[in-house]
Amino acid sequence: DAAARGVQVYVLIYKEHKFVLPNDSQHARDELRGPNIHVSRHPEFYLVPQMWSHHEKIVVIDQSVAFVGGLDIALGRYDSPAHDLVDSGPQQTWTGQDYSNPRVRDFVDVANHRAELIDREAVPRMPWHDIHCRLEGPVALDVAHHFILRWNFTVENKVVSIRSPQRPMLLPFAKPIWEATDYALNGSGTDAVNCQIVRSLCQWSGGIATEKSIQEAYIDLIRTAQHFIYIENQFFVSGFEHEKNVANRVVDALYHRIVAAHEAKQTFRVMFLMPLLPSFEGAVTSSSSASLRAVMHWQYTTICRGGNSLLERLAKIVPDPSQYVAFFGLRQHAMLGTQVVTEMIYIHSKLMIVDDRMAII
Repeated sequence: DAAARGVQVYVLIYKEHKFVLPNDSQHARDELRGPNIHVSRHPEFYLVPQMWSHHEKIVVIDQSVAFVGGLDIALGRYDSPAHDLVDSGPQQTWTGQDYSNPRVRDFVDVANHRAELIDREAVPRMPWHDIHCRLEGPVALDVAHHFILRWNFTVENKVVSIRSPQRPMLLPFAKPIWEATDYALNGSGTDAVNCQIVRSLCQWSGGIATEKSIQEAYIDLIRTAQHFIYIENQFFVSGFEHEKNVANRVVDALYHRIVAAHEAKQTFRVMFLMPLLPSFEGAVTSSSSASLRAVMHWQYTTICRGGNSLLERLAKIVPDPSQYVAFFGLRQHAMLGTQVVTEMIYIHSKLMIVDDRMAII
């Protein structure tokens, strides 16, 4: 509808390894392209050999409103606070592959999105927990500038044979929209907050020197936390100082903050909410579940196993580490026909709240 009104729409999609992920970004590109809709995929893996994704989920409107968070625009992502397991009535909320349980059957041929991959009369769906936020004002312009940087870098680095007028370059507004127009926040029910955009960006993804302001923000807020830290994340893979296999130092910052609280006899809590299992298809013990076990290995190594984990290191100093840090998952139950069924609620959010004063989303 927006494109039909003459709005210029720019979509930057992760170009997956087709033999690793079933995303089918080519289908998404082909379906989206049309008058006033410009689509580009990134990265080109013949130029970038590493298996990384940009992993961003942002929407920017008129460089003045932005949506930022963890929610993918994809099958299986819609949910409600009820986190329903069952959807077998005549009025279905989740149709086709949108009724999803990737632990039982991962997506296949997503272009055929109406296909039923699992038997909804026998298998519960896997609920999805996520966080997204809306930003307005100057901070949204920062998100827009980030997108413009990534879009222009992607278009500029397309090989000559696939460059096209369908992928024009973008320019930021000469003057912010809230200065050039009567744009203003609706004061009803809103509070102004201080916001800063943080990101992970480097040469291959944005053409700049490596920026790791997300990690830096996490470590800074952890170090300055006074009372509690609440974290929701899809993964927890981190390393201590001098760790060679894992580069981020979030767990190191948590360890030192907890030790400081213990030595000062402070009441201090770290609460971590994460999935009970990675969302890979298959049983943990299956010969085809190497990826699932690899993620579990690195998470256990971070949390509680291997001799150098968070809980093992704390136990050498703190009599009862559970007084300071605890890990949680979520699970839902329902009746499916005459049977009681249960499934984990998949935590996909990337959120940290510190002292009810600051948050990273």
